[in-house]
Amino acid sequence: MASTKLPTNLDELAMLAEDAADGARQLETTLGLKQNTEAAIRADLADQTARKSAYDTLASAGMAKSTAVTVARSNTRAFLTSTRDVFKNFFGAKPSAAWAAAGWPANSIAVPANSELLLPLLKSVELYLTANPARENAPLSLTAVAAAALHAALTDARSAANQQDQAERAARDARDDSADKMRKRLRGLIDELGQLLDPLDARWLAFGLKRPGAPESPDAVAGTRATP
Repeated sequence: MASTKLPTNLDELAMLAEDAADGARQLETTLGLKQNTEAAIRADLADQTARKSAYDTLASAGMAKSTAVTVARSNTRAFLTSTRDVFKNFFGAKPSAAWAAAGWPANSIAVPANSELLLPLLKSVELYLTANPARENAPLSLTAVAAAALHAALTDARSAANQQDQAERAARDARDDSADKMRKRLRGLIDELGQLLDPLDARWLAFGLKRPGAPESPDAVAGTRATP
């Protein structure tokens, strides 16, 4: 018996819905379709198309938001690395109370890699340079103002990325709910046609569906090679 399993791929599902709607346009009056008509199928297809497009647009924009976070984090690390190298002239190369006063932890003068640790260190350096302007290095742009600007840039980029993630999740859920609704519609069409058509009736094909009574086609052979 031929399988009536519906596609999991959304593009393939949309193609099947389009074929099903075309078949309904041709045959719904002749067959007497009541529930799963062309109009009903196309309404579900239009909803799925719109919601998938909305999600795809958001996902594409999300890549730019993620890149903005990466750039802001990289700029922050570069600033803190340069600041640390300058501070070594005043504090030495090992952790100390002086380093702690500038924001570094008591046991390390390493520059952290993740934003959760970079942001508080950057704020501490900003406050230290504000209180100790003689330690600024204007030619290298190692100033309290520069630290504040980098802090704002990284904070804003992370906030925008978090909002983007929330929007993407909502759009993905809406897309998937719409796809489930369309699958339910197509499953309903298959069940309704099952009451109206013989399992071997060729009119199943007009809806983009296999005939339930036809033998299952074998899988395509892959990896073949001709030898002369």
